[in-house]
Amino acid sequence: MPVSGLGYGRGGGGGGGVCKGVASNMPTACDHPEVVSEFLEKELRAGRVFGPIEDECLPLVQINRLGLVSKNHQPGRWRVVVDLSSPKGSSVNDGIGREVCSVSYTSVDIACKRVVATGRGCLRQN
Repeated sequence: MPVSGLGYGRGGGGGGGVCKGVASNMPTACDHPEVVSEFLEKELRAGRVFGPIEDECLPLVQINRLGLVSKNHQPGRWRVVVDLSSPKGSSVNDGIGREVCSVSYTSVDIACKRVVATGRGCLRQN
């Protein structure tokens, strides 16, 4: 469980209440349990997650499933995916209201117009 959720709640203006549920890990995580264990140990040491969780606490927490995606051009290296969209209807993401947390991207046309308007020597800001 993410530690910030303990002190600050689910945030994002979500539907309130405690999100409950447990989902099985994705097949990739089950195929490489050593990668998942290493990830969880690192996150525990960094204080970004906590555990193990006592059985009596399980009805009060959301446990998100994990998966692995291979890193491009790095055979045997994995990126861990924490699925915040599962289970449908009671996921962490389902509890975040669109009105308080949405993303929109600019178009290529607008980006090009801004570069042209800035003129020669335009530098990208980080």
